[in-house]
Amino acid sequence: MASFTLLALVVSVLGVLPLLAAKRLQAAGVMASVAFVAILPMLALAVPSLVWPWWGMPGILVVLLWVICPVIDILISNSDQPDEPIKIRTAPLYMTAVLVSVMVLSGFRGCTAFTAGEYANLIGDVDEKVWNQDIQPKDPRHIRMASLENAIALAEQQLGKGGAIGSQFQLLKSGATAQFVNGKFVTVVPLDYASFSAWSSSKGVPGYVVVDNEDPRAEASLVMLPDEKKFVYTPSAYWGYNLERHLWWNGFATKGLDDFTLEIDDSGKPWWTVTVFEPTIYCWGEKMTGVVAVDPVSGVTEFYPVGKIPDWVDSAMPRKFAKSYVDFRGKYSLGWINADIWGHKDLTKADGYPLLVFGSDGVPYFVVSVTSVNDKDASQVGLYYFNTRTGKATYYKASGSTESAVVNAVNKNEQVQFKHLHGSVPQIYNIYGTMCSVVPLLNESHLFQGVAIVDVANIQVMGIGKDQFEALRAFQKALPVSGRQVAPELSRKVETLEGKVSRVAVINQNGDATFYMVLESVPHLFTCGISLCPEKLPVTEVGDTVRIEYYGSGERIEPLHAFDNTSLKIEGTDSEKEVREAGADVLDKAAVVQEKATTRTKVGELSDEEVQTILSKRNAGK
Repeated sequence: MASFTLLALVVSVLGVLPLLAAKRLQAAGVMASVAFVAILPMLALAVPSLVWPWWGMPGILVVLLWVICPVIDILISNSDQPDEPIKIRTAPLYMTAVLVSVMVLSGFRGCTAFTAGEYANLIGDVDEKVWNQDIQPKDPRHIRMASLENAIALAEQQLGKGGAIGSQFQLLKSGATAQFVNGKFVTVVPLDYASFSAWSSSKGVPGYVVVDNEDPRAEASLVMLPDEKKFVYTPSAYWGYNLERHLWWNGFATKGLDDFTLEIDDSGKPWWTVTVFEPTIYCWGEKMTGVVAVDPVSGVTEFYPVGKIPDWVDSAMPRKFAKSYVDFRGKYSLGWINADIWGHKDLTKADGYPLLVFGSDGVPYFVVSVTSVNDKDASQVGLYYFNTRTGKATYYKASGSTESAVVNAVNKNEQVQFKHLHGSVPQIYNIYGTMCSVVPLLNESHLFQGVAIVDVANIQVMGIGKDQFEALRAFQKALPVSGRQVAPELSRKVETLEGKVSRVAVINQNGDATFYMVLESVPHLFTCGISLCPEKLPVTEVGDTVRIEYYGSGERIEPLHAFDNTSLKIEGTDSEKEVREAGADVLDKAAVVQEKATTRTKVGELSDEEVQTILSKRNAGK
């Protein structure tokens, strides 16, 4: 309380400077006393951050007092002669005008007309690449099936089963965050006090809810804590146990705080993690400087600067920072005049809201799709990957369809319409080197009913199933359509293999035949649609020698790109041969173009030292 008292005293004294300049000492003393009594509880209740220019809220209160000072001076000057014309002394009015003008004019420091370049560069240095097969693939076992809204709905169902606990505690929806806990992709939703009476009559928050992001049909888990580990410091607690107030008193009064979330460390211990930031363009342009972790039981704090944030913190960067950086760069890269006055060239914006995914490198990323500012434009021009622990952004040039176009295509699918389902928030993944949207399917009650996997480059190519695995198999069958899918084919790593068939099966489901095959000494199951090679696949038997091309994803089940049973010699007409050779020639030429583009991208990423090494080796070989 001493800090708030001192702050209120400083605000009160600064606020009566115009009266002191007019030598209204008694009036200044009275006004300062009244202001102190009024301001102290305001500051104590609001816990204002002092990170902003002019101290933020305290500075605004000072300006309000400056505006009141000339009015008080006028009333005093004319109180003894009520019948005379109103007299206005210039000293307090001039003082107020100067002080207010200085504060207002300083605000132009954040105007985009003068700082468009700074806003565009908030995103920092961006690595630009072309989307191809070296993008980190997502393991289908960790595809996010439960959106944040679905996770909260499942958590609410679980809380309702917790009996009387719901009368005192509620879900802190703003504190929910997706994260990896002991190798599982989950969303942790904390509980918090429902009211002041609940806080005052309980010994702490009893736990939190864990929702499985990979299996939305799985029941959420309510984790109950023993009495000695109940949360004492929370965002909804009161007085010194309020999380934000606790941080204010422990060295973070002059720091920006955002995104209060609950995360679980490697030992299973929960921590409140709060983003620490600072404004870089007057009151705007927030940049993350680190994360402060708070023990919910003891209140012990630990600050981790950017670059030293531990791996168990998966959501250090607020998602709204990522979205605003994308919007600022897309709008102001060519200047303020182009953005707001004339030209409007190459203006882009974030398409939808950033979604948290995990790469195969174990790093959490916010993925942000980018489209033009034209609301009628349904095309995607690229996407950003933000490392959530460092804020580092990578931009991938990639054409495709926007989120709204993908969801619209899914909703118009015959299977989806027949079952009265609708698509939820799409999530971008790299599946077999192809940029795809994974769209959870919900029924009219917003319950999970299935998944659609859609190729964003061609939204007509999609796989639908009751879960991600069935949808993945359907998507595999949709990919290798001869002569139609050139770009997606080239964006995957295709490997060639010859061997003997040890097992084979054809499964008919929903009118479609799917071919499965195992080769001797090869630890993978290969699969494709019969349409890939309709003349040989149906009659392939155990013992036949085959030559295959497949997408080398490293998974147990690999989709086939091409198939030939060399044990079978089937002759075709000359016309069939010409068509087949022409189609292969188109693919080969397109492959060369794609390989050149990929090579150029990789060469552009070489360091000066690597380029010098290559040149030295070339010169040595002459």
